[in-house]
Amino acid sequence: MVELRIVRSSRWLSHLIAIAFLASWICGCSTKRDRRTELHQAFEQNDLEAATQAASQLVDHRRDGESYTLDSAMIHLASGNLEAFDEAVRGTHRDLSVRRPQSLASFSVTNTLDERFRPFRGAGYERALMPVMLSIGSLADDVVDAESYSLIGMQDHRKLQKQNEETSNLSLTSEHYATVAAVPYLRGILREATYRDYDDATKAYDEVRRARPTFQLASASLERVKSGVPCAKGKGVLHVIALVDRGPLLVETSAPTTSEIMSHASVLIQQLSNRIENDSNNEDKNKEGEEDRGGFVLSLPNIIAVKIPTVEIPQPSIATVAIRVNQTQISNTVTLEDIGELAIDYWEAETPHAITRAVVRRSVKELSVALAADRMGLEGQSRAFFHAAAVNAWAASEKADTRCWSLLPRQIQVARLELPVGEHSIGLESIGFDRLPLNTSSQTNVRIVDGRNSYLVVMARPNWIKVIRPRSRSSEQAQSGLTTSSS
Repeated sequence: MVELRIVRSSRWLSHLIAIAFLASWICGCSTKRDRRTELHQAFEQNDLEAATQAASQLVDHRRDGESYTLDSAMIHLASGNLEAFDEAVRGTHRDLSVRRPQSLASFSVTNTLDERFRPFRGAGYERALMPVMLSIGSLADDVVDAESYSLIGMQDHRKLQKQNEETSNLSLTSEHYATVAAVPYLRGILREATYRDYDDATKAYDEVRRARPTFQLASASLERVKSGVPCAKGKGVLHVIALVDRGPLLVETSAPTTSEIMSHASVLIQQLSNRIENDSNNEDKNKEGEEDRGGFVLSLPNIIAVKIPTVEIPQPSIATVAIRVNQTQISNTVTLEDIGELAIDYWEAETPHAITRAVVRRSVKELSVALAADRMGLEGQSRAFFHAAAVNAWAASEKADTRCWSLLPRQIQVARLELPVGEHSIGLESIGFDRLPLNTSSQTNVRIVDGRNSYLVVMARPNWIKVIRPRSRSSEQAQSGLTTSSS
């Protein structure tokens, strides 16, 4: 048992009581849920105009705006508005990069109400994927910033590992944060395309192979760069990058506590109570003649389970994307990055931190209720009834923070094709796990340049598939038939 002692009443806790009971009945979340449902339904039906309208009503929300901005960015990407996509994701990445996750040791009153009252920080997997998506968006456009974004992705991975170790202080290792294989793979194909930076390409492909041993293109790429021949003479390379299926979501779950978490929470609660006591003593130094009303003791509650978010993966529909060149099927995409698995892996590293925060928050809530009863002069049965009713009502009002980048794809799949120089007709079709087509095919034309890379970015959802075409170049492409970027 850990005792939480507050020697003097403090203005800090007085404000906590007033704010917390007010927050317990604040509503409006159902409206946001309805609008997000509208956004999802419209997007999955390829009604991008309706999805845009639904997102526009959400992006200005004070606390949740960044999560809706990320969803809005995916709509921009599907629409071919690559400039708006880049601006939205890059701006969110910048904002979240300077918004460091709060350590449990610095837990404060603003965090005792509900996780949803904190500014959006994004889950680890979401922050790790922002540079990846930015790099892919650049490949669909002019390729200029693709490599810079891949380098940022490598830096972000190291930062996430360090931040998780600093904020949790539990028995976790950085092994929970697996390498995002898409980062070194994209860097590898860009370095290889220079015809000189083969050492960089070799290191990148080797990292991909270690991160995803089953990804066959990594070994083939290593052999290719070692030979110093990126492609045969008279041919160029077409890289197809497919954003496939519906990605992970965060949903509420009840998580059991452990002895390690409860022990760590007790230390943090004591640290928090010491800060409150110091604040109270500093207040009272400025007050003369005030009677010392003593304190009271509250034991750490026996908390069995708490509400936290967890990763949910929608049922997969798409196994691969079939690629036809000049009406002949010659390849299928293969999985480079399983974002669902990545999200689960990252969240397992962050779950102990989330559970501990919830335990500390519940404990401080019980403290504030006890203080309220003390000030009201309640004793005996009336005090017990008030305490039980208030704590239960408060606990029932709390919800897990399920804000997330909900329009991410489930997988990033790729294919590499060496094609003769000239113009080719490319057909793309989503294939289900029963090996049957899921929807109508998407057709486009590409022009292959001798010894050069071209990139075709595809978005494939269960009900539709499309090539990402830069909107600003639509008229030029309509005349020339070109839909790819080259490097």
